[in-house]
Amino acid sequence: MDAIEDQQNVMNKLSTKINKKVLGGGSVLTLPADLKLEVGDQDLMLARITNPAQIEQIQVRNLQVDISADLAFQNAVYEQARQTIGVTDSMQGRKDPTATSAVAKQFSAQQAAGRLDSKKTMKRVLFQDLFQMIFQLKLAYADEPRPVVSYNDRGEREYLQFDRWDFLEFDDAGQPYWNDRFLFSCDASAPLASDREKLWQENRMNLQQGAYGPPTDLRSLILFWEVMEKEHYPMASTVKKNLQEQLETQAAVPQAMPGAEAAMTALDGGAAI
Repeated sequence: MDAIEDQQNVMNKLSTKINKKVLGGGSVLTLPADLKLEVGDQDLMLARITNPAQIEQIQVRNLQVDISADLAFQNAVYEQARQTIGVTDSMQGRKDPTATSAVAKQFSAQQAAGRLDSKKTMKRVLFQDLFQMIFQLKLAYADEPRPVVSYNDRGEREYLQFDRWDFLEFDDAGQPYWNDRFLFSCDASAPLASDREKLWQENRMNLQQGAYGPPTDLRSLILFWEVMEKEHYPMASTVKKNLQEQLETQAAVPQAMPGAEAAMTALDGGAAI
């Protein structure tokens, strides 16, 4: 910053000068002294002339100042500042005609991706500060309990309540304070979470590869449809409910004890075991 302080001051002065020139310029309309224009809410103005010579006296003079020299000088100062600190087009992620090799182009692409990722990072920081402010405002003004929807470990929906008095604690001196010492963050996988079709495909692949257990097992299928229900797959809750009923039906059927079939065969044949 200290190395380009002079160039930055010159850039600021040039920007102010250019703004004054552009905003201070305009156009002047010349009219005969005895001619008046009728101005209304329409696009065209009405002029009532008495002779054709008055038309020649209606002229527009452009008083816009030329700023091409100022812009050229500003670009020169900008390039001087870039060369002073060694910033190239590739480092800025801009189109660099000198980058002809594969390594140079890869570096330019990485820098462009880094500049874009920095904007995403700052956006996540903004939202995490916003979430923290919302939480603190609820601690300050949410006198009544607020309903909150959550999910337990089994993926079932739970309806809870947010009560700010649960966050009231006391320090060692016995003074009350609101416990807002929590970490707020944004999920970096939000772009993937917004693409539901891709998430559905990932869940199907996990089921086929046995990530939820044997693909033909009812427990694996129930877990799969719980995940699909969280991803808002159509009719996922209905399918999960039917699978749970099938699992309960199978659990209600008594299983044959080991050796029962052999015992029945022995009784039918009259042999002793």
